[in-house]
Amino acid sequence: MEFRKVFDTIPEQFDKYRSRYCTELFEKLIEHAKLDSNKAVLEIGPGTGQATEPILTTGCNYHAIELGEHLYEMMKCKYGQSPNFYIVNDDFITHDFDEQKFDMIYSAGTIQWIPEEIAFSKTLKLLKPGGTLAMILLHGDYKTPNEQLFN
Repeated sequence: MEFRKVFDTIPEQFDKYRSRYCTELFEKLIEHAKLDSNKAVLEIGPGTGQATEPILTTGCNYHAIELGEHLYEMMKCKYGQSPNFYIVNDDFITHDFDEQKFDMIYSAGTIQWIPEEIAFSKTLKLLKPGGTLAMILLHGDYKTPNEQLFN
């Protein structure tokens, strides 16, 4: 099994135990990107939606791409009734976005699984001029320079 799909085998447990992100993070991100119903957003690898709702509720034109079939189904069940919610079950690496462009692209703990030469060149092509790329990590995913030096 491909490592990128391991959480797809346990979607209920992933949804229950995956850490959540703080409200202040989304407040700052929404303010910075000026998200509203006139903006288009892409979430790469939403999993079961730990970082979805605050962005979706801005009324933006929310799009997501989820590799895992079971995670994709769970996302459709959770948010599929929202008129501004769109999700595809596909691989970001190979997916053809055609002419789509986004005001903001974000990833909460997923983009690091995509080879850098693909992740950054592809997001740059998909962003509108002046757009925002946000990579959200949990505290344990990254150490500050001081933490790296002293731990």
